[in-house]
Parts: sequence; structure tokens; C-alpha cells
Amino acid sequence: MFVFTPAARLLAQSCTATKQNADYGAVANGTAASAAATIHAVGDLVAFTAWCYTGCTPTSVTMGSQTAVQTTVPGVVGGGSPATGQGFIFYILSSTVSGSQTITFTSTGGASQTQVSYIDFSPSAGCHFSHHVDSALGSCLSNCGNTGNPGVINAPSITPTAGDLLFVFTWSSEHVNDMNAPWSCPIYNMAGETQDCQFNDTRNVAGYILSAASGSTANNTTDTHDGDTWQALIAAFSQASAPNPPTNVSVTVN
Repeated sequence: MFVFTPAARLLAQSCTATKQNADYGAVANGTAASAAATIHAVGDLVAFTAWCYTGCTPTSVTMGSQTAVQTTVPGVVGGGSPATGQGFIFYILSSTVSGSQTITFTSTGGASQTQVSYIDFSPSAGCHFSHHVDSALGSCLSNCGNTGNPGVINAPSITPTAGDLLFVFTWSSEHVNDMNAPWSCPIYNMAGETQDCQFNDTRNVAGYILSAASGSTANNTTDTHDGDTWQALIAAFSQASAPNPPTNVSVTVN
């Protein structure tokens, strides 16, 4: 009789994420918007923001032949004049292609303006992403003028697993000015303007944390005036790897 006695348990390697390319498309007049993307590698997580003014129902976000998944929590139609518009987060957990791709956001509901953006994240070798948890909607849609100038945007919060990748989308009735620690954001080159992480025209912002700390993490951005209305969403993505094969397996023969 053969008895197999593994001398070491199966071990899973630790996973890390790397931010790759990012960009946004021009504001489109109507219910459809597009952006050009450059995907670093097959298997990358691609996170998207989709925004419409004043509100809409998303039909789809596609990247080439892949259709993105919408997170579980949408923005709402923000009132006021000017209004915030309405925002959404979408994602593709594992890109099937690399290189140049076209992103398209389509919607119904008669929006007068739409815009879409992306950030590309690579997993470490042997690892893959999964969607973990979404925050509640963070918002101030009226009587926001009580924090001093500039305005403070410190919601929503999310409680992920330590090490999760976090993706945040913040949109405002005026300008989102800065994204603050522990968040990072892509820096865009806009002709004639200071390099920053705001989308041109809308001045909305998407950002990320590559490896979340344990406990709760809150949005941390500022907008131009404390009376500006705003909304924000956060999504968390986990990484995992396939376990390594057992090593030092002993064989007993009777």
C-alpha cells in the first residue's frame, strides 16, 4: 500500500497590483461617449467611470469585444443648478487583449452629456482579481456649505480586506480640486492647463489605492467651494493566486 505524506502544506503567493495606463474621453453631447485605451497586458483589471448629465440609465460599457460589469451601487440624479450629474463604476476583471482598445459608454434616458474614463491595473504574476465589495453612495445634494472653502469630500467609506485594490470615482456640481492621501490618481496632460488628475470639462476625478489598509477607508478629496454638491462611489477588488504544488512529498511503501 502506498501512503503519500505531504511534508509541506500548499502555499499561495502574495499578490500585488501595479497601476498602468489611464485616460478619459471628451465630453460627448448625447447618450454615448467613447475613449481610447491602451491595455498593458492580458489579465489586467480595467476599472471604468461612466458619467451623464443630468441623469441616465446605462446600457453598457464595452472595451473592444468585452462588456464591462456595473458595480452594485449607482449614483443618483443630482438636483440643483448646476447639478452633479450621475455617475457609475464598471469593471473588467481580466482583459482578454492588450494594446489599443476603444471604450464605449452607451445609455438611455436622454442625457445631454456623457463621459467615460479608465484605469488599467496589472496583477502580479500568477495572481488574478475578483470583485470584492462596493461602498454605499457618498453624497451631499443640498445644504453642503458648512465645511469652509474649499469643500471637504470625505464620503463614502468602505471596509475592504487588507491588501484590496480600491477604486474611487468622485463627481461634483463644480470642480473636484484635489485627491488626498492615502489615495493616488493618474496625472493627465491637458493643453494649456496645469497637470492634474481631473477630467477635462467635467473636472471629475477617479483614483485608487493599490493595497488597502485594514479597517475603514474614506474618500478624501476637496472641491472648489463648500456649497458645491457632490457624489462618490468606491469599489474594492481582491487578488488571489493559485496555490503552489506541494513540495517534499514523501512516499511510504508497505
